[in-house]
Amino acid sequence: VSVVADLSHRWHDREYLVKRSRVIDRGSEPVAVFECSLDSWRKKSENPEQMTYRELAIDILRYVKDMGYTHVELKPVMEYADEASDGYKTTGYYAPSARFGTPADFKYFIDTMHEAGIGVILDWTPGGFSPDTNYLASFDGTGLYEHIDPRQGVHPLWGTKLFNHGRPEVRSFLVSNAAFWMREYHADGLRLDGCSTILRLDYARGAGEWVPNLYGASDNLEGIDFLKGLCRSFHRSFPDGLLIMEESTDFSDVTADPDEGGLGFDFKWNLHFNEEMLRYLSLSSAGRRKEYGILQNGMLHHYFERFILSLSRGVGPFDRERFRSGIDGSDQAKAALIRTAYGYMMMHPGKKLFTSGEESDREYFRALLGLYRSEPALYHFDYSESGFEWVNTMDADHSALTFLRKGEKEEDTLVVVCNFSDEDFESYEAGVPYAGKYKEILNSDSEEFGGTGRVNKRVKLSRAVKADERENSLRFCLAPRSIAVFRYQGKQE
Repeated sequence: VSVVADLSHRWHDREYLVKRSRVIDRGSEPVAVFECSLDSWRKKSENPEQMTYRELAIDILRYVKDMGYTHVELKPVMEYADEASDGYKTTGYYAPSARFGTPADFKYFIDTMHEAGIGVILDWTPGGFSPDTNYLASFDGTGLYEHIDPRQGVHPLWGTKLFNHGRPEVRSFLVSNAAFWMREYHADGLRLDGCSTILRLDYARGAGEWVPNLYGASDNLEGIDFLKGLCRSFHRSFPDGLLIMEESTDFSDVTADPDEGGLGFDFKWNLHFNEEMLRYLSLSSAGRRKEYGILQNGMLHHYFERFILSLSRGVGPFDRERFRSGIDGSDQAKAALIRTAYGYMMMHPGKKLFTSGEESDREYFRALLGLYRSEPALYHFDYSESGFEWVNTMDADHSALTFLRKGEKEEDTLVVVCNFSDEDFESYEAGVPYAGKYKEILNSDSEEFGGTGRVNKRVKLSRAVKADERENSLRFCLAPRSIAVFRYQGKQE
């Protein structure tokens, strides 16, 4: 059965689109993404069946504006039959889900976001689709869209059918679909889900369960070629649009130029940052001292790709209790360590992603997002080595580290000090790049965030005392399991 829908809508987002088109490099702009599922958000309402795209627009916009996000990322809104899949088993690639209203209603959702200056990114599934034979699967009685061989055409973990990206008809279908959501619905970009299956023939498969390529290797040559072609076509048509990849096999050069051997994506989720930080937080105080190197690992690989960082990974509904249960310490200690970890993530180079339900401490997250957007040093040179500098990565005994985030001017410079230990420092010493005044602009131990109030209220003057191989240094208090951020205020008058 086909449904013919009225797609007419009078758009009001011209000013937003013009402004978006003038941004030359998205990598130098603040990008703080709030990911949510419309289905689970709807269930928060007292009358869940009544919450439409139009109602969701008002409700979600109120929240993201209050918190300070730059973008909303929606888990798949393309029609799906299986709600348990969170929308990732797509059935209708050209239809926003009728659960929440009409296509015109969904256009209203995006239009409303744009009028308020919020971008909209759509999760998209170009790797696999619903196995339900009422839709694309066995469309004409054969494997029209998918591979016939189950070693190539079925995902062993999810049970989804896998597209045959070697077929020109399939490529055309998907490339056209990507353009459809950008052109018809004014989306700001697409986040491609499950790309590991497009890149690797042996992903999630054992010996004998996959078919090698013509060279006898596991690279999915047809899938790789499809992604390169998709990126080229997409960016020709929408140079100001975003393509984001999620994949877990360490495929290289995802965000490099296709003409230089890369795939051509704008950003890639950094799943390793998520996995390693969660493992670090689960360790005891002694364990964190032993595994101190984890805190530096993010920067070892940061410049290989244009990464987006997350502690939630954005997969499935965020389980707050499960997240907290895996962290070391008492309830108060857990909360402090969580604040420190999120502070570290926000100060670390790379764009940011949060999942609905993750922001348990609203005031702290609002402060982090506000600081992120107001300080150019935290986003302008995210992918340039000129924007970051280590100060101290040798203090493993105290599970502490210090680094700089830098902008175009000296006064943009931020000194970030993280204490992942249980030790309270009455007078911690850190080297600084310039002689002069430094003001603390964030401290996770502030009472307003649920901390003990061990903060540095007064402007600090650097001392001509060598520390961390620098000629000038600061002394300040540093609470257990906390992060402190200082902005350079200029030379002392």
